[in-house]
Amino acid sequence: MYRYISTKTLDQLKGETGLSSTKNVSMIAERKKVAEHWSSQCVWQPDKETQWLQLPAVQCRIAAKISGDPTVDWMDYVIDKYYAGEIPVSRCLSVGCGEGDLERRLAARGFFLACDAYDIAQGSIARARDLAVGQGFNTINYDVRDINDLALQPAHYDAIFSFSALHHFVALEHVLSQIHTALKPGGLFIINEYIGPSRFQFPRQQVNAMNAALRLVPLGYRRIRDAAGDTIDATLSKPIDARESLRRGAMKLRDGSLWPAMRRKAREEFCRRRHSSDGGRFKLEVACPTVSDVVRLDPSEAVRSDEIVSLVHQKFDVLEMKGYGGSILHFLLGGIAGNFTKDAAGQSLLDMQFQIEDSLIDAGHLSHDFALLVARAHQ
Repeated sequence: MYRYISTKTLDQLKGETGLSSTKNVSMIAERKKVAEHWSSQCVWQPDKETQWLQLPAVQCRIAAKISGDPTVDWMDYVIDKYYAGEIPVSRCLSVGCGEGDLERRLAARGFFLACDAYDIAQGSIARARDLAVGQGFNTINYDVRDINDLALQPAHYDAIFSFSALHHFVALEHVLSQIHTALKPGGLFIINEYIGPSRFQFPRQQVNAMNAALRLVPLGYRRIRDAAGDTIDATLSKPIDARESLRRGAMKLRDGSLWPAMRRKAREEFCRRRHSSDGGRFKLEVACPTVSDVVRLDPSEAVRSDEIVSLVHQKFDVLEMKGYGGSILHFLLGGIAGNFTKDAAGQSLLDMQFQIEDSLIDAGHLSHDFALLVARAHQ
């Protein structure tokens, strides 16, 4: 397995694994890129309201859809329903743990005596360890592992969690097989995941619904915010790398997205000049990425997300599955989510978007893109 992959060169990795083919070298390069991406600082800042899951109103909405109570989130729901009177369990596992928020929350609930938590990103694991020590949790074993190559001890865990991680694993069959083997009899696999279209290649009717919902939002609530939660000043953008711009332009030309992107940029610039006195930018369209856009940023992103549910059903008895939307809100609120928390009108507009998404899902026009699944291994 490729441990500490983010700190090694491709030549070192080739030597260690004995891989020499172009395909395997490409695979190693992709995994190294994934590790570096998720090791970097500021990949996800939970205290900044730029994405849908960062909004308290969205968190309460999801909790209500899963537990029936907006104050009881998915983790507490699962513990209270399936492990009542049985905690602490002996040992649990978290695959793709990132910076370890879930494991620390489980520790605070007294859920386990020991927990293993693995992730490919060395930087994320380092931060997880520091945070666990700082909060006084010494029963969590954080380690750098590539989950795609994971080998687990049979009948070792009372519970295995995947929280927003399974959609990053390309070797889904292997990962699910290892999880199936590693669960103790009666142990549960708890999945909270993006299960929508792979690489975010949404069907046209879904993209149309996103944009129709966006057009109902007044322009003042569509100002784009950066990762720090501040509105973006277009005059303060980073210098353009000409070579990178040409490379990306050529890729967009090949996949047919160049001219739509140019038209969108022109519209955004016109709107900025006409409506913004401080150089701010506005979201005029939900522009879903191409496959090359997704892979360029993170080769693991949503790599086989639309296969997760069917593959889980093949290996496990699914005790329950609760969808919680995201079919519109996920991309609609990207970059503008915090605008809806500034006043009562913004909250009312957010409630309107909730109703639109629910109505289209209830009518069968859209499917849930996110869901909680609780599963038990086939015996």
